Amino acid sequence: MEIIDNKCPSCGASLEYNIETQNWKCKHCRKEYGLSEVKKIKHSSRKNINELICPTCNAKLMVNDNIISTKCIYCRNDVIVEKTKDKISVPDKIIPFRVGKKELKRVLKDFTKNKKLLPDTFDITKYVNEAQGIYIPFWLFTNKYKVTARKENSIVKKAEMLFENIPLDANKHLDNNLIRTIEPYNYNELTKFDASYLAGFIAQKYDIESSEGKKEIKERCALSIEELLSNPKSKYAVNNDLVHETLIEEKIEYALLPLWLIDFEFNNDKYLIIVNGQTGKVSGHLPISKSRKFYLSLGVFSISLIILLIVFIMLRWVGVL
Repeated sequence: MEIIDNKCPSCGASLEYNIETQNWKCKHCRKEYGLSEVKKIKHSSRKNINELICPTCNAKLMVNDNIISTKCIYCRNDVIVEKTKDKISVPDKIIPFRVGKKELKRVLKDFTKNKKLLPDTFDITKYVNEAQGIYIPFWLFTNKYKVTARKENSIVKKAEMLFENIPLDANKHLDNNLIRTIEPYNYNELTKFDASYLAGFIAQKYDIESSEGKKEIKERCALSIEELLSNPKSKYAVNNDLVHETLIEEKIEYALLPLWLIDFEFNNDKYLIIVNGQTGKVSGHLPISKSRKFYLSLGVFSISLIILLIVFIMLRWVGVL
């Protein structure tokens, strides 16, 4: 796959995607151009997108062909990456980054607000400049089912149900449960993939085939169908003895979704924070002050003990004990 190295028409410097304005900005003269304008620019060069494999953790990344060494975004080791000869699959869709570094700083401050157990010296905003913007791979399933439900009085009710953009994480290197905590993405903002959106970011190639997730997607759809049929407020509600669903249409798209990854150390311990690059939803683990945890536990214990003592005294007073 090729990525176009867009050059500024004014000064010839490279253009990079500007998250805040959703335009492409020149790093030199600071002029900005929309996607339609970028597509009209006469490109001075084209760079191949290569699949790079980290020899330490085997993560597969997509980067420009001018990169010969980097820091792996997952194991954080400085590695010389090795190019493969595999053909790169071009994604069908992409959701561009909406959360830039300025907004990232704000959502991280909100995330740590009122966290009583944080150490006094901890400031999460110090790690914003180290945040890595990556596009993570997802398979998006759109399944259409023909559903037959037999009611207790033998009347058969039939319906067609469409489930659009069911996400399946195609990335082995980030905890799927952690990824789910920053969902959902707004799939109304899916746009046709354009390699220009990758400028300044790393994109991971999928390492889970769509076929591996079909069973999970089928189970999730079956559960949703059951919930719809049993919900009295649903238009599909029915008191059924037997439900049968048949998949009549299936569409699978390969999409890249934006995520900020912040991997940092504090007091010799490692922490990982991830942020939805579209909505700003944050998830991850934060440092805990041992002294604050101790005093909080002591306070809770003391309050519980006082409550038990009051209850005991009242029971003695009324003659129960």
